[in-house]
Amino acid sequence: MSVTVNHFNLGKNYEALFVCPEDTREYFMKVAAILEVNRAVKSDVFCYDGEKLSFKVKEKLKRSRNVIFVLTSGATERAAADEKDELRAAYAYVWKENPNSLSLMAINDCHLGYGIDYPEDMQSFKWLHRKKFDLSKITCEAMADDLYGEFRL
Repeated sequence: MSVTVNHFNLGKNYEALFVCPEDTREYFMKVAAILEVNRAVKSDVFCYDGEKLSFKVKEKLKRSRNVIFVLTSGATERAAADEKDELRAAYAYVWKENPNSLSLMAINDCHLGYGIDYPEDMQSFKWLHRKKFDLSKITCEAMADDLYGEFRL
């Protein structure tokens, strides 16, 4: 269950946590910084293929209000095929511990195959809503503004 932000825990937990590949870290660090500085949305980034799924990271994933998985071409297919894939491990953990926080974001013309035979811990890929962004056409500020609107709805 997603942690509700109230006056007792304001600032303790992350409101937005981007789970992305290492090659997009810089972009999403800028988006997280804009959200935090300009919009007061406590944000962070976890790169599933560059960092370990440590206890500290698991606590962030478990307690974050919005965990946004950034999907790139081929990442979903690899995760569905390999049970030791880092993306799948992170997704399975969030699906088990904090399923109401899950969001998907497809970037750079990433198309997810609905015909993929998803494993049990990835079944929500079939029905979860996906935001779509082309990183070459949207600025970090514009993405932060768009996501801020989603967080505050």
